[in-house]
Amino acid sequence: MINAANTNNKETSDKVLDDMSQFLIAAKNQIESKRKELQLPINTQRTKVINSITNSYQNVIYANSTITGHLESIRKVKEAQDEAAAMLGVENANEKVNEQLLDISDKVSGAVLNAKEIDLKSDEAYNKLEKVIDKIKELTNQN
Repeated sequence: MINAANTNNKETSDKVLDDMSQFLIAAKNQIESKRKELQLPINTQRTKVINSITNSYQNVIYANSTITGHLESIRKVKEAQDEAAAMLGVENANEKVNEQLLDISDKVSGAVLNAKEIDLKSDEAYNKLEKVIDKIKELTNQN
């Protein structure tokens, strides 16, 4: 290469340019291969986290619909009890039913809060994973 710079020989200059072009292409291919190798486990983990978040969300939706169905059943039972109590003239039965409904409502509220916490934690995990991926991409692009 030094000789090519010291001489004005066109063939030598062309040969050096061709060698450098081939070197750059080979280096680029190796860098790209290494980048793919480093990103593969990250992308696999990202897919697993996204699938886990999706499954958790679907479970929360299913649990919510189940709870809603139970609450609707409880409401119908309460209405039937109110009618029966009114026909019998018994008023204390309503208080016990109301206490049970309040207890169930508290439990449902707790379950909903737990589901929201799971959803928030899943979002945080996803955001952290995205930051790690971006950082690795940034590091591999610097080379």
